[in-house]
Amino acid sequence: MKIAFITLCINLLCWQFAQEQTIKNAGFQSGNLTGWTFTNPAYYHQAKEPGYTVSVVKDAFRKGSYVARVSSTGHSQWGQLKQNIVYKPTDTLEKMRLSAYVKLKDIKTGSAGMMVRALGGDSDFGISEKSLRGTTGWTYISTEFIVPKQTDSLLVFCSISGAGEVLFDDIRLEKIKSLNFEQSPQARAYLDTALSIIDRYALYKDSVDFKSLIKTAHDLAIDAKKPADTYSAIQYVLKGLHDRHSFFITPERLATDEDTTDIPMPTGKLINGNIGYVTVPSFGFSDKILRNRFADSLQRIIKSLDSESIAGWIVDDRNNNGGQPWPMLLGVGPLLGNGVFDKHVKKGVVIDSISYHDGAVSNKDSVIMKICSPYSLYKPYPKVAVLINRNSASASEMVALSFKNRPKAKLFGEPTYGISTVPHFEDLSDGALLTVFKGRQTDRLGNEYGGKIFPDVAVSDQENTANDEVIDAAVKWLTGNK
Repeated sequence: MKIAFITLCINLLCWQFAQEQTIKNAGFQSGNLTGWTFTNPAYYHQAKEPGYTVSVVKDAFRKGSYVARVSSTGHSQWGQLKQNIVYKPTDTLEKMRLSAYVKLKDIKTGSAGMMVRALGGDSDFGISEKSLRGTTGWTYISTEFIVPKQTDSLLVFCSISGAGEVLFDDIRLEKIKSLNFEQSPQARAYLDTALSIIDRYALYKDSVDFKSLIKTAHDLAIDAKKPADTYSAIQYVLKGLHDRHSFFITPERLATDEDTTDIPMPTGKLINGNIGYVTVPSFGFSDKILRNRFADSLQRIIKSLDSESIAGWIVDDRNNNGGQPWPMLLGVGPLLGNGVFDKHVKKGVVIDSISYHDGAVSNKDSVIMKICSPYSLYKPYPKVAVLINRNSASASEMVALSFKNRPKAKLFGEPTYGISTVPHFEDLSDGALLTVFKGRQTDRLGNEYGGKIFPDVAVSDQENTANDEVIDAAVKWLTGNK
């Protein structure tokens, strides 16, 4: 009788886990995507075309069973099938494994694979992931992760970035019974280094329960054997700062981002024969050659458009979701003019200043970036209209602020995205990039920001229309017409 009762309890627990923590339609044998949702969260909603096809197909190599297929033409950065799974909170840490079979085709500049994110209340405990690239046959992939006791749901993702195609099948989520946690000295040292950097620089550290964040981070990395096993713990702390801007990029993701021929470059043209117009696109590459090429290209465009008859300039900073600020600022340097254009402030104290002078962008201590053959305008310190919208973010907000309250300059358009904070970049021992936002930016009058930058002239930025009212408003101001 006692044995039967214990067996019943075990079966009930197993049934409860199956009901609450099992992936629905994990093998897609329904012949459709029931239980799954496809999302295309292109960065800052910039994608004009989704660029994806999502379907369920039969595959001969999987015994003729159904599999999910996601293909991308590359018009957007990434997309994913996702499923939210209810997780019953426990009193202890648990360890789980997410696994699947995947098959990739022609994924050359991105990656594809599985990801899982543990959530609890308002807390996000970071992402554990396993991804591949290239062309493969059916391949088993898996990722193991710690589930904190506060967890109440798991988000499972079948993800793809860049162009190509990926098939998914037999997705599994299972508990790992062995809980003999053992963290290696190498992993502990890596985590402690990252947390120390965050502790030293984080602007909003005192606005959150930082001690609790650190404790949970150590829980998430309790079984870490190598630096990569601590990534989700580091990402958890950064997200817990709630500054919307601090981030961590793995060495693999950095390599993927750098390995591409699709490099956004500035463009330019003349408007009405006497208005110089240049675009400043997002630029996230850390490679020194590419950074110099971007800045040099922008100054060359300005040089090609400049003449004694130029009445003013338009710097189009719209839909620039950020990246590296220094190539952008160096590129528009001739329009900025020499001098300090930004100060970095933390708790009311100026911690740095940024200036442009004759082809070099510098902070208070040293030259950050310079150009070999800087250009000087026919008419120094010209009228400049800077165009911004809700997709202008991060580094592009620094570009906008460099002109804010500069004499003979105005901002046109819509309020920016709202992360005008100051980054501290640090490379970790395995090549990962840790970015912590350490201060607020200022305009030339010393006004502090950190959130949205509002235009001097508000103009609705209507996408997909024949007329660009923001440009029209800027041209009227530059030419003296109301």
